[in-house]
Amino acid sequence: MSQKLIWLGVAASLFMHLNACSSKSSSQDRQETRAPQDSAATPEDDSTKSPRPGAKEPGPDEAAKIDELKTKLKEAYTAYWDDCKQNTKAFAFADKYYIGAAVGDASFTNFAGVFIGCESDLGETIDEQLDQLAEIDEDEAFTYYDSLIEENRTETDAFFSAEAAKVTVTLGDGLTEVETQEEDFPGESFVTFQATAAGDTSISFSYNGETLASTVTVYGYTAEQLTRGETVYTSGDGTTSACAGCHQADGGADHSANLIGRCSDIEIAGAITNAAYAPDATNPNSECTDYELSLATHKFTYTDEADLNAVMAYLRSLPLERPEGDEEAAAE
Repeated sequence: MSQKLIWLGVAASLFMHLNACSSKSSSQDRQETRAPQDSAATPEDDSTKSPRPGAKEPGPDEAAKIDELKTKLKEAYTAYWDDCKQNTKAFAFADKYYIGAAVGDASFTNFAGVFIGCESDLGETIDEQLDQLAEIDEDEAFTYYDSLIEENRTETDAFFSAEAAKVTVTLGDGLTEVETQEEDFPGESFVTFQATAAGDTSISFSYNGETLASTVTVYGYTAEQLTRGETVYTSGDGTTSACAGCHQADGGADHSANLIGRCSDIEIAGAITNAAYAPDATNPNSECTDYELSLATHKFTYTDEADLNAVMAYLRSLPLERPEGDEEAAAE
C-alpha cells in the first residue's frame, strides 16, 4: 500500500502519516505515541535523558551502521523537503462553521481558516530509514529525526508563512470580515467574521489555483434568548445549577465561540445534557460528534427546553478568543 507523508505547516515540525490500509506499521505506532511539537518547542537535551534498562554503548560495527543510517535518513529528509516545497496545498480547518446573526446591540464572532501543508510519496523513504535506525536504537532514531526538524525550523517556518500569505478569502452573503488574524503557527491563514442574517452561506479560501469552501450556518437567535441565556448561564434556572459556577472559575473549561464555532446546536445540546456532543446528520464530518467530555456527570436537564436553546445562544455570543494549549481538551 502506498503511504504519503503529510507535512502540516501549522506546526512546521510534525510529520503525520496517512495510511490507506486499516493495519498500521510498527513505525506508525511509534509515531502516533509521540506528542506533537509546537513551533516554540526546543530539542530535548540528551544530557537529561536516562538510559533505557539494559542499554549499552554500541560497538564499532553498530556505531558505523548507525552513522550510515543517519546519513541516509538525512538524505531522505532533504529529498522530501525539496519535493514538499513543490507540492504545497491548503487544508481547511473545518467543513462547516456555526454563528449567530447580529441582533440588536449583540453580535456574534467566529473564525475560519486553512493551513498550508504538503504531501509527498517520498515520505515512504523517510519511514523506511527511520524504521531501520529504530531497530538498532529507537531513542537515537527519533532524537536524530527531531534534530533534523529543528535544524530546518527557521527555513520551514519562513516558507510556510510566506505561502500562507498567498491565501485569499471570500466571504459569502451576509458575512462581514472583522479582521485577518496573524498566524498562531507558520502556515496558518484565518479570518474572524460576523453575520448579519440567518440562513446558510459560505466562506472560501483560495490557494495555488484551488478553492476550499466551507458552509456557514447562521442561527437567528433573538434578543430575548440572549438575555435569558445569560441569566440561566450565570444563575441557573431554579432547578439546574449555573454554568458559570464551574466555567468561570479559575481553570474552568473554555467553551467560547472559537471552540464551539465548528459544532452545531444539536451537537452542543448533547454536550450540555449528556456529557457528549450529539451526532448531527447535517454535519457529517464534524470533529465534535461523539466527543465525550471528561466530566461524565456533565448532564443538565432544564425544566423548559427553551432555556437550553437560550444558553446555547449565549455561549455563541461570548468573546472570541484563541487560547494557547490543547483546544480539544479545553472544549470540555
